[in-house]
Amino acid sequence: MELFASATGIVRMAREALSNFPNTLLDADHLNAERIYAAGMRGDELALTVLKKMGTYLGVGLANLVNLLNPKSS
Repeated sequence: MELFASATGIVRMAREALSNFPNTLLDADHLNAERIYAAGMRGDELALTVLKKMGTYLGVGLANLVNLLNPKSS
């Protein structure tokens, strides 16, 4: 999960996708998770794509954890 749903993973995904988003607000030399989040809040397509992908991976990871632990519902 850390590969995708971490600050390092977010930056890596953004860096890999930069060439596909020429109009992004993000700068390759100053990428960090906080800037990606801020760009997403401003509607940047690259940032939103990365954050949606991260959210999907995080959701899948948490669902797998729940299924692994199999907690009893009351």
